[in-house]
Amino acid sequence: MTEQKINIPTPKTKICRKCQKEIPIEQLVKNNLCKDGYLRRCKPCHNKISAAYVLNNPEKRKQTLQNDYQANKARFLKNARNWRKTNPEKVREKSKQQYAENPEYYKNYAKTVGVKKYQAKYPEKYKAHSKVHNAVRDGKLPRVSTLKCVSCGNQATQYHHHAGYEEKNWLNVIPMCKPCHSKEHRIHL
Repeated sequence: MTEQKINIPTPKTKICRKCQKEIPIEQLVKNNLCKDGYLRRCKPCHNKISAAYVLNNPEKRKQTLQNDYQANKARFLKNARNWRKTNPEKVREKSKQQYAENPEYYKNYAKTVGVKKYQAKYPEKYKAHSKVHNAVRDGKLPRVSTLKCVSCGNQATQYHHHAGYEEKNWLNVIPMCKPCHSKEHRIHL
């Protein structure tokens, strides 16, 4: 003889252990460890208890969040990327707010953090580009905007280190437009 499962209907209401009010189950906190899937605590009471715990245990909470992040880093990053894609207006507003609060940091970010990353990743390129920039500033090289692209004849926008980034070739450059310069880089990669 086989055993039959008996489905016990869940009650439509429960009494909250905290506030002692009779609450519909839709307003209770879900918990898979309970038989019927709900804690005997309403959502407002649960929120108060959780908020009090966070206020009274900031270090424990911080450690828990850090451990959870480290254990599930890929999931956190994926969720963050998805949120940024689905909420571009909120991202834009947050960026504007952060810029308004600290404009000097964001004005100098590219000059400090961005340049340092580039300098660390491509030290030869950085030195070569700096040398060309200084030569233009000092009048040793003409401004690239006054020249034509050597490949297509359009307005040049960049100097190209066609002979490489060694010190002997730092000023051995040719003017190019951005599309031609990009094609030239793809050829050499």
